[in-house]
Amino acid sequence: MNTIKIISLYYISNMSSSTTTTKNVEEKKEPSFVKFLGFLIVSTLAVIIYFGLGAIFLEYAKFYSIYKMNGRFQDQPPYTTKFPYVNMFSKEDPEDQNLIYRILHWITNGLIYSFASGRHMLDAIFDYSGKTLKKSPDILKSVVMLFAPLLLIIMTIGSFFVGTFNTLIGLIENGGFIIPTFEELILLALPLMIPLFIYPGIILTTALVTSGSVGAIQAAMLLGFLLIVPFLTKDTRQGVTNRMVDNKYLILLALSIFTTVSAFISLDKTYGYVTLGMSFAALIVFIAMRVL
Repeated sequence: MNTIKIISLYYISNMSSSTTTTKNVEEKKEPSFVKFLGFLIVSTLAVIIYFGLGAIFLEYAKFYSIYKMNGRFQDQPPYTTKFPYVNMFSKEDPEDQNLIYRILHWITNGLIYSFASGRHMLDAIFDYSGKTLKKSPDILKSVVMLFAPLLLIIMTIGSFFVGTFNTLIGLIENGGFIIPTFEELILLALPLMIPLFIYPGIILTTALVTSGSVGAIQAAMLLGFLLIVPFLTKDTRQGVTNRMVDNKYLILLALSIFTTVSAFISLDKTYGYVTLGMSFAALIVFIAMRVL
């Protein structure tokens, strides 16, 4: 019995000591205003960039619901006037040219089909969005601005796969150019010995490499279209700025939420609850100005 009492007292003593140590640690924890300020600066930049993307989407939606995007058709500029769509392998009638010329003409046509299809799809997205938002209440525009950056990220990633797929479709549609004539098949057989195996392998590899490369190029071009092009013209810059100002209450709400999170993490519960009150106030203002 004495042994049991001694053991019990030992564990109780240890638990009491552990609790006291934990309390001391909690009491010694001091608010880190430097950490709070750093988090606040980073979150503010993140919010501005995030909603800036949303503003770009809204501005593009408005613009392309009025004007159509260039390059949506294969038989129109830039595919009939500019390099690389117009090159030494696209000027002559391919029916009268050798196999090498026709293969490069085939690649050029696949490239044109892919870019034209991609721009047609992009124009349709912005056109539909703009016409829908034109008839929508302000709250729906705020919702679109909130989720548009996620949509743009999905579109950028998806453009690689869409560009790859469209290039393959374009190459398949123009596959007649790469079918060797009987004379060419005989010439292929002399150096390659087994053209029925080697030639299709070369064509398949070319198609896959070309499709993947075009998909990556289209993703990079879309990224530039979203992040760089909007700031090259004064009207677009002003339009994006106006969108940000129009949605200032939504941006204020987002900043308030990040401030509250930062206060709870970097400071203490007192500061956290104070900023939480500010967040609720920002929410009420947002509802009053955009919903009611």
